[in-house]
Amino acid sequence: RLGPLQQCVSMYVQLNKIETLAEEYVRLRPAEIHKLWFGFVPPTPPAPATPAPATPAPRPNTSSVEEGMGSNDDLDDDELGLGCARADGLAAASTTTTKPTSEAFASAFLAWLPGWYGSVLSLLSEETRRASAVFGPKMAPDIVLRVFRECFRPILPSFRTRLSSLCPSSSSGGKHPSNETWSLDAICSTYETTLHFLSQCYDQLASNLESSALACTSSMSSANGEKDGPDSPVAKGAIATYNNITSAFIFVASPFAPYQQEFAKLEKKHCDVVSKRVASEVQAVVGGRNVSSNISSLQGTVDRLQDLASSVLPLAEAAVSRFELLNCGYHTDVAVA
Repeated sequence: RLGPLQQCVSMYVQLNKIETLAEEYVRLRPAEIHKLWFGFVPPTPPAPATPAPATPAPRPNTSSVEEGMGSNDDLDDDELGLGCARADGLAAASTTTTKPTSEAFASAFLAWLPGWYGSVLSLLSEETRRASAVFGPKMAPDIVLRVFRECFRPILPSFRTRLSSLCPSSSSGGKHPSNETWSLDAICSTYETTLHFLSQCYDQLASNLESSALACTSSMSSANGEKDGPDSPVAKGAIATYNNITSAFIFVASPFAPYQQEFAKLEKKHCDVVSKRVASEVQAVVGGRNVSSNISSLQGTVDRLQDLASSVLPLAEAAVSRFELLNCGYHTDVAVA
């Protein structure tokens, strides 16, 4: 099946137009990967609950003034005090649907993403064999890396948009959602999944590409009678392969860069959201109706406060884990401050 394509490559090589063919080949290879990405369908937001019709307030007896001012049938609901009840009902319905919709999108995307990454890995595995057979071992490493980058090039704006739906950053241009729907944990989970994917990619790319480059450069060294060393074609080929892989990985992970750069601000907001819940629980314990001056009641209050005090430690540990995951230990002074 690859015979006609190999003949086409030979013809383009003779015409010194192989780069034109390679560009078109790289552009078309990940078409199915792009189709899968844009085929992701976010959960459909639930229809807003229809608020119960507000019980109309009894109309005041205006018979005494109707003769001089006319009937009150011309007054609207706001003037009669009924519009506020309807607005409150619609606002409550909107608030109750925002949080489930955001959580549903995060859960669906995190469950779908590993499968899409698996499709990219399958393509790379196939492309390693295919590129070597079509373009030869000399061009194969570059072709495979270019196909890998092309898998992500058209989808990166969409990737940033989906991350912004989980947790907007300043560079995304969107407004931060309410405290109930805002979550940095979803970004961390997505980044962790991406790191696992890149780790698998490196194992595959490094082993296949370096072996291909090694075979090519070794044959060249033997033909020229050159010895192995840091300046040998073998070493230069391995270094070039590593640098190309590193550049491609940075490109793929670029949608997460704003969250790494703004980690301190985002983590502060995240901690504020969580700590307010703890503070409200503490306030409920201290200012509750069950608190009295007798010894048993005071002891119970102290015990509950002691339990709440220990709940702060897991929050701090989670913050450190997010810092280690997203920033890998960089800018510690800013994060701690």
